[in-house]
Amino acid sequence: MPLLLRIHASPWDPFLIFCFADAIAIPPQDIPTAYWRAVGDTRFDGPWYNLAGPLETVKVKSARYTSSKQTFCHFTKGWVDFVALNHLKMGDTLVFAEVSEAEFEVRKL
Repeated sequence: MPLLLRIHASPWDPFLIFCFADAIAIPPQDIPTAYWRAVGDTRFDGPWYNLAGPLETVKVKSARYTSSKQTFCHFTKGWVDFVALNHLKMGDTLVFAEVSEAEFEVRKL
């Protein structure tokens, strides 16, 4: 479990950790608040990212939604394909390691 603690130890840690939500019921996948606050929410306002999964690499679009009370950052288009091509299922825990500004290496715990 040390990786689960790393995101809380330093806001500059290049790891994202979260549990996979059902991609069919909830297509966008939330990007953890602690991570996008550390790197800036504008970074997820529309760019595409390469997600290198355990089996396949998929290009996934990011989106930012801001209201007067809160902000959300998500992976949207391509997320369902990433889930399907990498045989992910509800309850899987994923670790995202930032490889570059536009690429994450994703592995299942």
